[in-house]
Amino acid sequence: SYEQLLEYEKEDRLFVPMVHLLETNKVDKTFWANEIAWNNSYMSNVIGWCKTNLLCNPAVVAVVLSVIEVLLCSLVIWKVPYTEIDWKAYMQEVEGFLSGERNYELIRGDTGPLVYPAGFLYIFSALRWVTDSGSNIALGQWIFAGLYIANLAIVLCIYHSVWKAAEEHKVKVPYWKRLTRYDDDVASGVPPWVWAALVLSKRVHSLFVLRMFNDCVTVFLGLLALLSFTRGRYRGGSL
Repeated sequence: SYEQLLEYEKEDRLFVPMVHLLETNKVDKTFWANEIAWNNSYMSNVIGWCKTNLLCNPAVVAVVLSVIEVLLCSLVIWKVPYTEIDWKAYMQEVEGFLSGERNYELIRGDTGPLVYPAGFLYIFSALRWVTDSGSNIALGQWIFAGLYIANLAIVLCIYHSVWKAAEEHKVKVPYWKRLTRYDDDVASGVPPWVWAALVLSKRVHSLFVLRMFNDCVTVFLGLLALLSFTRGRYRGGSL
């Protein structure tokens, strides 16, 4: 402790290399005292409480991030101009399918022939119907904003599963049984406060809310399958 350090220094009881280190004046001897004072301070207790109950609480972090994303997606829809890329071509391809065409070589749009699986046609046929044959772009954006929030919720659930498994691993495996540093690092998991990085991608927001790409639906279903597998629901994930 800091007190022992001062006591041993006065009595010349310190290990010789430590004496040499102190003589170089490279060590701030008040460090230990300052640390003790900080740990006992009111602000330290407040920060510790916030870290335990807010920053490291999965439920709180997930709710806060979801609220932020609702506001952010709304702001993007209201303020960022929509730029046409593939939505019109999607609607053209769906129109060919709804007209009765089943030959993939003959189902086309402005971007070329249809190259997506049939599931794309089913899903975007529903979107075409909801958005007045694809003319109501704003409604489509709001639907994809909802898809984005649902996608984020699934990702948060996956991260929570990993975090929870890591915490359980710490309880089941005592520290002295963790034979390697790698095992100890794996057991740490990803702390909830790091999850904030999940909402910082400009590209992901663009893919969902501004472009309404079919990839977003694919990723959503893929992550849903992954979540099912992490929960041991292999039939549901496979479906």
